[in-house]
Amino acid sequence: MYGQLYLDFVPSSLALPEARQLPFSHRLRPVFLRHQRRRRPTAQARRTPDLPIIYATLGTVFNGTPSVLEAAIEAMAGEPVTMIVTTGRNRDPGELGRLPTNVRAERYIPQSGLFPRCSVVITHGGFNTLVAALGHGLPVYFLPLSADQPWNAQRAVELGFGLSAGELGTNSIRPVVRAERLDPAQIRNAIRRLLWEQSFSRAAAAVRAEIEELPGPDHTAHLLERLATEKGRILAKA
Repeated sequence: MYGQLYLDFVPSSLALPEARQLPFSHRLRPVFLRHQRRRRPTAQARRTPDLPIIYATLGTVFNGTPSVLEAAIEAMAGEPVTMIVTTGRNRDPGELGRLPTNVRAERYIPQSGLFPRCSVVITHGGFNTLVAALGHGLPVYFLPLSADQPWNAQRAVELGFGLSAGELGTNSIRPVVRAERLDPAQIRNAIRRLLWEQSFSRAAAAVRAEIEELPGPDHTAHLLERLATEKGRILAKA
């Protein structure tokens, strides 16, 4: 499957310890989408007070999972924060019901414009949102639902930049959260910790620094040119 060249956008610290490094695997810096088109903010977004911003998303695949975003919203109701929730383009924010006064919901907001203002990200743990949050040095709270999300949550807890609603396993089976068992009080306490305990921000900043040190698109193009010319394995430097 891998053949001669493997482009790996997972920072080494995020890789699971048991993951095998291929001799022709090259770690590269993830490149985050920079949304250029200016988008008129809604009236709610313009009224965002000067408080810590908590961003919550379940991405574009698991965004329809019932009761998960609702539990996070209940947890943040009345807290001295502004919570911004995106439901995805295929889900009506109105499905979330009547929102607390400190919560705003949209189908979509470009993360490139939002993350520089955020303090904490709540997510199921999809790779793209996770790495984009780390690219801005943000602590993360995980609501892992499936796929690679429990593994991402495990590494976050191990590295110290995140907390998880799921109990982390010690073997190959990592449990996921069950919506009916989510405790808003537990979520609230975790977000308070991520906001005020500086160790989480420091750990996230360390991963951000690691990401920024990785080679970017120019090096990617160089590797592809070598592959086209040499027509053999492009080995990584020891």
